[in-house]
Amino acid sequence: MGNKASHFSKTVDTLPGLTLDEKAKARVFYGTRPGFAEHADVFTSGDREVAARSIKLLVAEAAAVPSAEADAARQARGAARSTTRGQDLPTRLRKSKSFSSVNSSDVNTLMSSVNLTRVRGEALAPEDLQLPPDTPECSSLVCSGIPGGENAATPQLLRHHQQQLLKFGIKFDQQGGFEVYDTHDARKLLTFSCGEQTYTGGFDGCIAPYGLQKESAAQQCRIIYEHKLDVKGSKVGNQAILELLGAYAQSPCPVLLDVTNGQKHNIYTIRNTQLIIWEGLSPTQAYFMQAQHLKAHELRAVIDLKFEQIPEAEQASMRHVHQALSAPAAALQEQLDSVLPFVEPEERPRVAIQLIHAWAQAAFHAREDNAQEPAPRLPVAVPPYFS
Repeated sequence: MGNKASHFSKTVDTLPGLTLDEKAKARVFYGTRPGFAEHADVFTSGDREVAARSIKLLVAEAAAVPSAEADAARQARGAARSTTRGQDLPTRLRKSKSFSSVNSSDVNTLMSSVNLTRVRGEALAPEDLQLPPDTPECSSLVCSGIPGGENAATPQLLRHHQQQLLKFGIKFDQQGGFEVYDTHDARKLLTFSCGEQTYTGGFDGCIAPYGLQKESAAQQCRIIYEHKLDVKGSKVGNQAILELLGAYAQSPCPVLLDVTNGQKHNIYTIRNTQLIIWEGLSPTQAYFMQAQHLKAHELRAVIDLKFEQIPEAEQASMRHVHQALSAPAAALQEQLDSVLPFVEPEERPRVAIQLIHAWAQAAFHAREDNAQEPAPRLPVAVPPYFS
């Protein structure tokens, strides 16, 4: 790699707001696409925010123009599939993975893509476990003997969670309060994408504002529960991390995840670039943390809470997760919002159509490959930069 290319690569790594995929494409395009390097060198010599936006636009434009190799590959695919012969197809989405099927390699890749580091809560956030003298004592629920295992025990465990949180003054089953939702029979509540890989899954139950349908409760969850007879092991931990990331990808505010067998509790959450895990908590410690989370501010119980309504500190701690793990429609909307404002007004319809066309084609082929999986939905709102 030449000096200029090496300098550009280091500069791109430090620019704010660029995804790992955009950084990787920028490095490739710098040495392979005519005109890219000249424009990139001009932009990266100025303001960093402007540079990041400009590189994002350059990458989007370069990606819209196929290289000879990509064009040849697309033609080969077209010859093999009569329904798409001759069309300019984008890279096809991989078949989605369920939260429960991921392995440690999948999780490590995701953690790196989202720029998250797993840390021990008792070591780096011990203040969360400092209980005031008047903290109510919470009880366990032994569910190991219930026929049918953890799924059969879920309704009883969810009632138990609510009973313990009532001791801390949490309001349930009334307007302005919360509700416990049983979602253990809904397997595809959450979907998010990272790069070309899509993940889908659900959880056993959650706490969300009162009065929602089950599907909306998943989008507005504040606390999620995963019930396991054995809360130890990498497989349980991998699934827990996927569930937490899935919730963060769509939730408008921070989320706690409790993996519990009714006696021991492992609590997961994300703060800035740390995925914090408190393992082996007692019921009193776990429900105290959950109550503090629900009482953090009055917006926690807002039924149609939006991301921009939460405190700026919470927005800052979540924004990078939203950007890296977008739901398909949200990812397209984010791409439109980040590219079109920097395109000349007369060119915006053409560029927008190219972007939407690529997503629509990818959605079509993802659905064709896996008819049971929902295809990405496209945003229907007209962006303000067209008005």
